[in-house]
Amino acid sequence: MSTLIDPYRWSGGLLTAGDSISLSPGLRVEKGELVDDATLARHKLHVRAGKALVSLERISSVSEWLTDLDSYNISEKESRQILLFLGTIGGISIRRSLTQQGEMFMRKASLLYLGAPPLQVAVRRSATIKGISSSVFQAMLLLWLVTPAMALLLSLVLPTAAIPWLLPSLPVLFMGLVAHEYAHVIILRRYHPAICVLRRGMRLAILHPPLDMWVEAVTGLVGPLAGAGVSILTSMLVSRASALPGVLFAGQAIALLHLASLLPFYGDGRSLLTLFKRTAHVTSVS
Repeated sequence: MSTLIDPYRWSGGLLTAGDSISLSPGLRVEKGELVDDATLARHKLHVRAGKALVSLERISSVSEWLTDLDSYNISEKESRQILLFLGTIGGISIRRSLTQQGEMFMRKASLLYLGAPPLQVAVRRSATIKGISSSVFQAMLLLWLVTPAMALLLSLVLPTAAIPWLLPSLPVLFMGLVAHEYAHVIILRRYHPAICVLRRGMRLAILHPPLDMWVEAVTGLVGPLAGAGVSILTSMLVSRASALPGVLFAGQAIALLHLASLLPFYGDGRSLLTLFKRTAHVTSVS
């Protein structure tokens, strides 16, 4: 199989032959199961799939892994299913050089232009300040790229309006999101140290096992509150440093967005609603 297919085509635009890959930290194969230390989930594996994932416990090139799959008699369709499964749970760690990253960016841009978006997978990182900051930065990547262009275009029409409302709001948004997610982590890590952060495109989540109702309720509340508070504080600092009073309004708007995540149809609010329904069900049948 490895000599007959192109890794880029096979992976739906996710991998190239020069990439190095491995299982993401916190995942391991044990007794025919894929164990997720973050959520304590255990995924039963077919024997051949288990062999394929065992070979990913060490860092190897895509070409080497495809050769391993070939030796296990895993078909192209089966190997793609394994890759899609890993992509869903953030189970694959990809390493590539800066040159390769640039080439991949251009390939993805061309696919988007042609109306054929590449495969999007979840990416997990350790729930440290560094891991969360990196995840937030990548989740905001489109904003980092588009906002300066929007500010420039608007400045041609409204010479003094674009910069105060757009550019300085990015660090405010960034710091608020980091605080939001790390506030969740501070509470959760007291009960389960092996948690991690998962990014799916522009969305972030903290992976953890089911915990006591009150722990999860407090965790759901502190994130939006911390995000709102840090957003306002950061906007005050940025406004003073840049002498742009419009940043204060941007900080207040971003703070409201954090608090809006407590609404029952989105984000933390939806999690709290699910928790309430679960608790109500247990109470009703006890």
